[in-house]
Formats: sequence, structure tokens, C-alpha cells
Amino acid sequence: MDFLTRDLNWLLTEARNDPAVAAQIIEALAGRVEALQTQADAARAESLVLRRSGQHQIYLDQIQRLKTDLRDLRGHVSARGANAATITMLTSGGVGLQLPRLLLPTSIFSLANINREGLREAQPIHWAASSRLGQVLVITSTGRVVLLNGLALPLSEQSDWAEARPISQLTLRKGERVEAMCAVPEQDEAKMLVMVTRQGLAKAIPWSLFEAMLAGGQPMVSPKEGDGAVWVGACGRAEAGGLGDLMIVTRNGRWLRFPIASIEPGGSVGIPLQIGDEVASATEIAPNAPFIFVLGNEGGLITVANAGVQGNKRPGGKTGALPKGFLPLGCAAGARSQSFMALSLDGNISQSPFTRAIAAATLAEARPLNLIHQRLCAWAVF
Repeated sequence: MDFLTRDLNWLLTEARNDPAVAAQIIEALAGRVEALQTQADAARAESLVLRRSGQHQIYLDQIQRLKTDLRDLRGHVSARGANAATITMLTSGGVGLQLPRLLLPTSIFSLANINREGLREAQPIHWAASSRLGQVLVITSTGRVVLLNGLALPLSEQSDWAEARPISQLTLRKGERVEAMCAVPEQDEAKMLVMVTRQGLAKAIPWSLFEAMLAGGQPMVSPKEGDGAVWVGACGRAEAGGLGDLMIVTRNGRWLRFPIASIEPGGSVGIPLQIGDEVASATEIAPNAPFIFVLGNEGGLITVANAGVQGNKRPGGKTGALPKGFLPLGCAAGARSQSFMALSLDGNISQSPFTRAIAAATLAEARPLNLIHQRLCAWAVF
């Protein structure tokens, strides 16, 4: 695909994603196409003469100017495209970038610049489904919260990790690292910011209080030695039916579900852990979420009806077991019309719709379906 066709397709995609400015984009696009056609016809007519006279460099310069004009137009549209969907990727060291979802998963993502030994831990790279004009919330190992603006993150159009850069908005202190992140709701206000740590602590902060803490530079949590945030989410959105339940899954395949509203103001032990176990991930189960999904670190997916996963009335208590040998990477709740992207240790990005897995009526009946035959290190649901 030549550069003109790619850029014109990009503009059409932006028009579909942002109806508010679609008319202006299409009008500008039509005018641009007409101008390019006229210039192309003239260029073809002059090409033979230019080449015979040895002045074909003039023709090449004209093409270069056209490329520059198209890039300027694309940049203008991008700045106005609030719904430009992206995947934000961030390492524990604060290096990251955004990838347009329209480019994924057609490319192979290169992890050549990342120490391979560092990939042995689960979630060495944090993912979040976001947008160019949205914000991403990051929690560090000191409990500090930072909001990153999407437009300030480097945007890669080649799906290449070599384009990742240290994020200037995120200045990590000595020994500090990124522990968890999530996209901030753009259209409706969340009720709670909820966080779960590796050792099973669950904390829920009212959104208004969280904003005050953020303005005052207060940490969300003071982590204990060896502990840190493993999941964070903006919960209780109006479009999702209000505040729901929290589900926590551990690396050894245990799980627990309870209402977010039952978490104590100072935090609660969300899930009791066996020796050698730790939390792998968590998710909010919104009141109107029809299904719950659990992805294993070897690429298997469990899909079960929301009503088939019974929860406790409060944090702690007896845990449930996932199918034997199933080791979770993450969990999510939503509709089967959604999809997820996963990143493997070999650097492959893959996309799978949740409809590929058979939905079980209860968790006891659920069986994992192997969708991805690779060891996974991160995923994002959209």
C-alpha cells in the first residue's frame, strides 16, 4: 500500500470514529483528493519532459511537498479525534508509547530492546485500552498516582517498540517503578478508584476524595515491603450500572468475589493467600456485565455467565478454585461482543473475540479454550 492510499484510509477511519467532525474531515479529504489528482495529472504530463531535460529532481521535490502536506493534514485531524482508539503500553521503568488499535494486531511487536530476563515475570509491560485525548492513571511502587495525557505519549504507527520513549510526565524517583495502570473514564464520572495489591489488600477511594489526594500529592497507599499495586480501576461508572463487585484471581488459580461497597475505608484484606501465592489480577464486575472472562498465562480463556460466579458478602473468607492447572494472567467482565489483545513473551500481538470461547452457566462447568498457543505477559480488553 503506497503512502497516499494509507493516509487517505486513515482519514476515512478518523471520520468514522469522530462523527462530530466527520463532515469537515470528509470535505477536506475530498478537496485534497481532487487537488492531488490534478497535480498528479500535471506531473505525469511533465514527467517525460523533466526527465529528458535532466530536471527530474523537481518532480521528486514536488512529491516530497505532497507528503509533507498530507502529514500536516493528518496531524490536524488526529488532534481533533477524541475517539482515536489506542493501546497504551508502559514498562515498569516508565518507558512507553501508544499504538493505534486500527494497526493491531496485523504487525509483530518487537521486544528486542527489553531485557529478556525481565520478561519472566507476569505483566512486565502494562497495557490499557485508551484514546489519544484521554488520560491514563499510573500507580507506582511508592503508592504515588500520576495522570498521563494521551496526546503527550509517543504514538507509534509502525507497531515497533523501538519508538518507545521515557514518558516526560512520569518522572520516577530512584528505585521507583510502575506497578499498575488503567484508562480514566472520559464521558461519565466513576464513583470509586479501586486498587488491589500483590498480597491481597483491596482499597477503594471515592472519586472526589481521590481527586483531592491527587491534587495534594498524597499516595494512594503506603505499600509494605515486597508488596505493591497489581491492579487499579475506575469503578462505578453510570453506563455500567453503578458500583459492582470486585473479583480477584491469584497466580495459583484461586479466586474471590465481593461487593466493592463492602471494602473498609482504610482498606481490607480482599483475598486470603496461601503460602507462595500472590494476586495475579482483579476486575470490577459491573451490575450489567453479562459475562466474566479469565485469561490464562498460556493463552487459555474461561467464559462464564455472571450469575454463575457466586460471591461473598464482604472481603476475605473462603476462596474458590479455577480449573486444575489453569494459571490466570488476568480477568475481566463485560459482553461477549468485546475482544481482547494479548502480548506474548515472543513479542506477538494477537486479537481474539470473546465469542470464540463457549460460555458456561457456572464456574464449576467452565473449561478453558486454548485461543493463543504462546506464553503471555499482558492483555487489554476493549
